[in-house]
Amino acid sequence: ADTVVISANPLPVITRTADTTICQNIPAQLWATGGVTYAWTPIASLSNAAIANPIASPVSNTIYHVTVTSVNNCIAQDSVSISIRPAAVFAVSPPDTTCFNTAVELLASGGDTYLWSPSALVTNPNIANPSSAGNADAAFTVFIKESTCNTSTTLTTSLKVLPVPVIGISKSNDITCSLGSAQLVATGAGAYTWLPATALSNSTIANPVASPTVTILYVVSGTDPVTNCTTSSSITVFFKKEGEPKFFIPSAFSPNGDGKNDCFKVSHFNYLKSVDITIYNRFGNMVFHSTTDNDCWDGMYKGNPATPGNYVYYIKTENNCAIFYKKGNLLLIR
Repeated sequence: ADTVVISANPLPVITRTADTTICQNIPAQLWATGGVTYAWTPIASLSNAAIANPIASPVSNTIYHVTVTSVNNCIAQDSVSISIRPAAVFAVSPPDTTCFNTAVELLASGGDTYLWSPSALVTNPNIANPSSAGNADAAFTVFIKESTCNTSTTLTTSLKVLPVPVIGISKSNDITCSLGSAQLVATGAGAYTWLPATALSNSTIANPVASPTVTILYVVSGTDPVTNCTTSSSITVFFKKEGEPKFFIPSAFSPNGDGKNDCFKVSHFNYLKSVDITIYNRFGNMVFHSTTDNDCWDGMYKGNPATPGNYVYYIKTENNCAIFYKKGNLLLIR
């Protein structure tokens, strides 16, 4: 009998370029081993599709297939993926405006290395987002580099600094037991806000009236209606506690119609919140009572002239500090 021996040749064992990512317009070196002939596809972006190590220049992500033939004409196939890294997109923040001494963040993007100039006008010239103090107009340049594909650019932006209002502030007086309020006045802006609003007639006008019962530091913020920039100023309204109010109280009066001392009146020389005056005759009858400042007793009682003689007055007054009481004798003469 005849014998037939069939031998099987092994397939080529392919070693090839690893899948990789390249930068735009940068060629990639392909290579494969394990055979004697090579056929690469697609051939359009290859320097030579029939060699083991062609140069690939793809314009988009591409999978290259290689067919390897051994010395025994056995064939094996493999593929290599070449990806194109997207081009860096460089950008810088647009021109901006800010109020004087108000910091602004600048922002660049697209790279991994940054250099801002003028470096003296930013907090850190070597980061993507430094701040500028906002104390002068400035033009900024930033150099941006993306190191993976070694691309770079230089971009510019600018900062315009707007003036802030100059706030003037004044007070008419400090607060005492006699002066219960003070007129505050702010100038230099279009809109105002006072803080704290404590004891103010209105905290959003230029000229509120302050009536504090303790010393207070008032801060007013003023906003320019055109630039919308705001600044502030402050003033302290002091509360100064004093003693008893000063009075002039006559010891006698003569309501006889001669135009001299015809009315008993208590005069005071300081601010009072309230006045309460009561006069009694020697029998304990109330002949006069008033809570009206500068009111006076004309010597009449129940529509008739009161009897001449001694009377007793009681005075209760209140100012910003306390309530005071006075008692004394009054002589009515006819």
